[in-house]
Amino acid sequence: MNLNTIPIFFNHDWQNSLYKTDSILRLKYEYKGSTLESVFIIKKILGFKLLQIPNLMPFNFHFTHSEPEQSDYNAYKKEAILLSQMRKELNNFSFAQWKNSSNNLTTVPIMGHGVNCFWRQTGIIKNNKNTNQIFESLFFKTRNSIQSELNAFEIKSVSINQISELFLKDKYYSKSNINKNNLVPFFTKYIHGEQLTPFGVFDENDVLHSFALLLKDNNIAYLWLNIIQHDLVSRNANKKLLWHCIVYAMDNGYDFNFDGSINPTLDKIFRAYNPEIKPYPMFSYTSNKLVKILYDLWK
Repeated sequence: MNLNTIPIFFNHDWQNSLYKTDSILRLKYEYKGSTLESVFIIKKILGFKLLQIPNLMPFNFHFTHSEPEQSDYNAYKKEAILLSQMRKELNNFSFAQWKNSSNNLTTVPIMGHGVNCFWRQTGIIKNNKNTNQIFESLFFKTRNSIQSELNAFEIKSVSINQISELFLKDKYYSKSNINKNNLVPFFTKYIHGEQLTPFGVFDENDVLHSFALLLKDNNIAYLWLNIIQHDLVSRNANKKLLWHCIVYAMDNGYDFNFDGSINPTLDKIFRAYNPEIKPYPMFSYTSNKLVKILYDLWK
């Protein structure tokens, strides 16, 4: 991804459609042609103000530099100044979390004084091999599962109503900070606008087992949503769906990004496709330990 391009999920229209507008906090700082932008969801617990990472944002913290030819060191110095400006803003809140993309690993200038960094990882399949080469690099059980289900399941488009219904039934997303009342208009707008591409995997009775939504941004196709019907027994159905999404990304000139996870089960699933593992930093700021305890209980 070009560091000087603004990701679509930093677009105000995108954010206003996906989250409750009165809960969005946008911070923006500029210094000598460089910009830091961050987006949060404000929550209040027992009078404390907390800043959450918006759900379904691959990262909520982003630098841009208007001087692409400047040295890495000059860019770093500007980022350090911008981070110090953001750090002062955090004093107005009791708790905050944010994450960088895997393309920017500047961490040290904002560390200390209540700020901690935790490393996470995502998996990326670069668009520099053909799909036959990628298929042969998969874990052998994953290859066998995909081949065994070639005729048992069909990949096709999934309706917006089906996507919304499964989203609201999912235990994780039903508790997310997404504006549930605006799901259908949001999906309609961005699927028709081709920023989001939906795929579903159906059995011979036309029953939907799982769906995936790919978010296409610059040269990256993120596995933005992947929700499974857990009461249906075939685990291989979703393996076939993920492989279809990877092939789609490769055929259309995108790198495929699994979008990261700290869930060991999901990490194991993603590793079976032999992606390149890329670390990214996630930060938390806490003004006192009580607030962190309250947040962990609340979330």
